[in-house]
Amino acid sequence: MAIVAYYHITAAGAGLKDGSTWANAMGIGEFQTHLNGAVLAGHVHFVQDGAYTMTANIDCSARDGSITSPIAIIGVKAGTTNEGAAVVYSDWSRDAADRPVITAAAYNFAIGSDYKLINIEFATTYSTGVTCDSRDVVENCKVTNSSGTANRYAVVQNTGGGSTINCELISTNGYALSCGSNTVTLFNYLHDSNIGLRVAASVQSIIGNVFDTNATEGINAAIKTNINVINNVFYAGAKGLAETTGYGWLVINNIFEGQTTSGISWATTQTDTNTFMDNHGDDARCTDMWANVDVTTVFQDYWVTTGDPLFSNPAGGLFDLGAGSPCLDVGLPNSLIAAASTINKGAWMTPVVSTAAPTFAGITKFEILSNNKFYVEWATGVGVITSYNIYLRNGNAAVFSATYLAKKVDDTITAAIVCTEGTQLALPTAGATYHCGVRAENAGTEDANAVTLSNICAGSEAIQRMTNTILDV
Repeated sequence: MAIVAYYHITAAGAGLKDGSTWANAMGIGEFQTHLNGAVLAGHVHFVQDGAYTMTANIDCSARDGSITSPIAIIGVKAGTTNEGAAVVYSDWSRDAADRPVITAAAYNFAIGSDYKLINIEFATTYSTGVTCDSRDVVENCKVTNSSGTANRYAVVQNTGGGSTINCELISTNGYALSCGSNTVTLFNYLHDSNIGLRVAASVQSIIGNVFDTNATEGINAAIKTNINVINNVFYAGAKGLAETTGYGWLVINNIFEGQTTSGISWATTQTDTNTFMDNHGDDARCTDMWANVDVTTVFQDYWVTTGDPLFSNPAGGLFDLGAGSPCLDVGLPNSLIAAASTINKGAWMTPVVSTAAPTFAGITKFEILSNNKFYVEWATGVGVITSYNIYLRNGNAAVFSATYLAKKVDDTITAAIVCTEGTQLALPTAGATYHCGVRAENAGTEDANAVTLSNICAGSEAIQRMTNTILDV
């Protein structure tokens, strides 16, 4: 890659405002002027985190990069001091909170061919938020088009070879994304739009995306061919994937859940050159999972699974699969390898692990039994719980320390238990008072309830309690 020059941009600009260093950073006005009239192939722009408000159109659609010298616009963290070639990946604005935010409002942002737009957030009401040309890459960006006018776009990949990767795209009354031929749509979150993705031309790959609550359709296509739709999630909305008479589609390892009209639909009976394999969904959960799609001949999806996919938190935008999901470890390839498949259906999301303490009321009953056992009941906690921790101490209510931890109980036990491991009861003393408390833990973080109950050891006259709700472990 031939880099010709580096430029540095901050919201207010500084010094000479020629972009040569952070001390002479361009402001938004100088940046607009530069892109509109001076940007060249091989120019790399570092845009520091901050709030930018466009005051004019940015239209560099006639100023192209090249396949050996693309033009790059890269968001970096606030306070970055490295400059030019010394800027390193750790300076990049990979987290959403660190991305520079460009408010475009009713102004246009259009780029030419061979651009890389990385780590930027846009807010727009223009007909198209970001308009791309050939071979452009839009990566780790968020683009929101909040226009009240119908059929507007967040991002348009107009012509061949563009890629949209790891972006969050929203168009309240229109299309989150529109893609032309030979484009790749990879690992994006397209949500709360009228339509998630408009397939505007044939020959595309759509892989690993989440289409969440797009009112009309997750994917909209009409007579398009040779489209690969692999390992996506389609959640809620009227239709998941909607075509008219397209052929040569590969639809594999996708999950369809909660559509009110149909999961996969063709306007008329779909051509059997389309291939459906290892998808997930059923009429009970998608209204009509296979609308005008072959479900009776040798061309049907023989590997479809059904039922609740057990998403971790779809209301919060989390579509990783919970334990027991029918979509775990059953995706293609399955019979093609000797061992059982370890490929899941749906988008390849990394589970978001909560480290927050559970909400838990604590112990509700404590009784000492015979044979050095004791009985404990507790209310079920709320939140992510990895264990219930039972504490026991002789003669003192201050039980919540590692010294007095009698047992860590598996999170699947949610009501009561008979314990035998309590070292404080190894040699129970008749008439002694024992104190017990329970806390809920999430991966090392306990709740803070201080509730304890006490019971006097009755020696040989201890209560015998055994019912079918008690686990003796």
